[in-house]
Amino acid sequence: MKDGGEKWSVKSPDFVTPGIENYIHVDETKTARLKREDPYGFGITILAMGIVFFCLALLYVFFRTLGMFMAHKQTLKKAGNVQPIKAAVKTGEKLVETGHKTKVMLKDGMQTGGIDKEVYIAVISMALKQYQDDVHDIESNVITIKPHHTPVAAPAQQAPAKAAGSGTKVPAPLPGTITEVKVKEGDTVKAGDTVVVLEAMKMQNSIEAECSGTVTSVIVKPGDTVMEGDALITIG
Repeated sequence: MKDGGEKWSVKSPDFVTPGIENYIHVDETKTARLKREDPYGFGITILAMGIVFFCLALLYVFFRTLGMFMAHKQTLKKAGNVQPIKAAVKTGEKLVETGHKTKVMLKDGMQTGGIDKEVYIAVISMALKQYQDDVHDIESNVITIKPHHTPVAAPAQQAPAKAAGSGTKVPAPLPGTITEVKVKEGDTVKAGDTVVVLEAMKMQNSIEAECSGTVTSVIVKPGDTVMEGDALITIG
């Protein structure tokens, strides 16, 4: 069959496509071809070494660039600590803040003080959340305990009890504080008359004379603290 002929014939896949010699049968593997074209392995050796050197060059460039970056970073950091640069940075930040406040005041009015509405809303929301979660400030009672070495004021010395006169004693029925003495020495009293008022357990207790007679002595005065059985007055 010739190119341009009227008849066509179907060839098997073992044959190559038209355009080259159609009857060349390919049965050589790539490994066999590599051995045939490079019997001593020079080519594959050069290729492998080239790949290795290329990777080493990439690593060198990478670490070199990283080192330069870190060196410049330290330099920039040191330069940033210089007072003129610090002042310039602070001035820039202040200008930005002032510009922002001016923008807010022009937009929302002078009464805002240059603070965004979002800030107010956020603060109010936070306060409501804290109140809802019951974490707002609650002042509790504080008990102060003094250390053992703190000097303690000595208890007030009670005045020596007045000597009881002759006669029948009117005793205190229970411990308490004298709030009122209704008689004085020389007064005449009858059995059942109230002679002293004693406060005990937040209650006013009227102490009555147990017999009739004349008050010979008044042993207590308002404000005195008495114990059960202490003599309050004597009646002769």
